[in-house]
Amino acid sequence: MLHTTDGPLDDDAWDLFLNNAPEEAVAELREAAKDDPYGDHGMRLARHLGEHDNVDEAIQALEGLLAQNPENLAAVDYLAELDPARGLELLAASVAASPRSAEAWTRYAGLLQGAGRDEEAVEAGLAGFRLAPDSWPADYLLEAAPNEIVNIFHEHVKGSLDDELWGDYGDTLWRAQRADEALEAWKRARSIDNDDVEWIQKIQQLQAGGDPFGSNEQVEYFGGLGYVDSDVEFSFGD
Repeated sequence: MLHTTDGPLDDDAWDLFLNNAPEEAVAELREAAKDDPYGDHGMRLARHLGEHDNVDEAIQALEGLLAQNPENLAAVDYLAELDPARGLELLAASVAASPRSAEAWTRYAGLLQGAGRDEEAVEAGLAGFRLAPDSWPADYLLEAAPNEIVNIFHEHVKGSLDDELWGDYGDTLWRAQRADEALEAWKRARSIDNDDVEWIQKIQQLQAGGDPFGSNEQVEYFGGLGYVDSDVEFSFGD
């Protein structure tokens, strides 16, 4: 494998090599990829081929990587970019083999959405969110199935002392047009972390009849010491 005086080529050196001597660099990458258990050289080769109108060769290189390691998600993602139908086939197989993988379901949902298969995308996206409810749901899920997302979130926040989680729950409720419940969730977040201005701002904006995700003019700052909110009492340290 090609080396410099400091050792194997790093990413910048490979980029320089590919830009200045592409034929020689590709030949070196083909050799390097033969003994590359992590697939890094194979991915670099595939991306170079795909970006230079050698899509068929790029797909062949990616299929070779996946034959060695079917869990190479970077290869799956790029193959799906070059050949969406093949990407869907691979990710359908992935969720069938690993139905508890939130990442696989989420990736599959993204491809389904890109293919215009919206109902299937929502089902797959919800499956992924159920497995990882501490992640932020994609916008299309919030738009297509807001109450389902809220119900999943509700089970996850029970008994939680994580203000960020309660805040995300409030954000989701707001997106589901459940303003009163959103207010209660943000108040719960504020009760856990009284110093986080985000909850104060959202509560004030909502109580003032504004958009909690709009401007935050309701919050006043005093020398960086604290915040004034008509609904909250603050005590300041010495």
